[in-house]
Order: sequence, then C-alpha cells, then structure tokens
Amino acid sequence: MFTRKRLIYGVLILAALALGFFLFPRGGDSLEEVAGPDKNRDGIRDDIEAYIDNNFQDPKHNAALRQTARAMQQTINEPDKEPLRQAQKVSAGQRCLDERLGIERGSEVGDKLEQMHADTSPRIRRYLRFNKNLSGLVLSEGSQHLSCDGK
Repeated sequence: MFTRKRLIYGVLILAALALGFFLFPRGGDSLEEVAGPDKNRDGIRDDIEAYIDNNFQDPKHNAALRQTARAMQQTINEPDKEPLRQAQKVSAGQRCLDERLGIERGSEVGDKLEQMHADTSPRIRRYLRFNKNLSGLVLSEGSQHLSCDGK
C-alpha cells in the first residue's frame, strides 16, 4: 500500500541521492571526457572557443574571454593542482573582462563562461572539488596579480 508517508520518504531518498551525485566525486570521469575536445590545444574547449569567436569579434574582448576561459578550463581539468594560483588566474581573467567590457557586461560574460564550463555532472563535481580546495585560503587581489595576461 502506497501511503503519503512512503511517498515523502521516497522523494527525500531520491533528493539525497541526487545531492550526493553532485557533491561527492566519483572515479571514472576521465580527463579526456571532462576536458572535452580542444583540437588546436590552446587550453579552451572547442565549443567555448566557438562561442567566443562567434560573439566577440573585437580583438581585445576576444583575448579577455580566451584568457578567462583558459583559466576556468584549468580548474576543471586539474582541480587539485595549485588551487590558489588557479583562482588568481580566474580572478585576473574576470578583472580583464571587467576592464574591457565594463563591470556589468564583464560580470554577465564571466557568469556565462562559468556555466559553460560546468555543464555536465563530472565537470560540476570537479568544479566543486576545486572550490573545496580553496576552502580556508585567502585570495589576494593585490597589484602583484596583473589582469589581461600581464598587459
């Protein structure tokens, strides 16, 4: 007999399983699958590169998006490798977007890139792992960290 109480328990169990699926990394997600295709090996996934090239023809805007996308991709590819340094690169990329596109548009584009990078469950798990690795670290926004690839 199917009671309301059983239905609620069933929904809670499914919700807990779904939450665990996203929050706890599992093996079997190969780097090749998570990284996605990058035919020209520039560190930017091909679908993201196509988005950038199709929507941002201005060379300075295009370069800013490429810098940010490359840094974000690295956080997905190697979430455990030098998380503070990676976070500084992502932050520098976002500052470059803000400088070249304006703060509002730069923020919108940065959010779009972040969504595009974390678009599958394995990528989300790696992105969450990267953020977990940052826990307790302090990201300095001092002048020693230049934006726009040091320019």
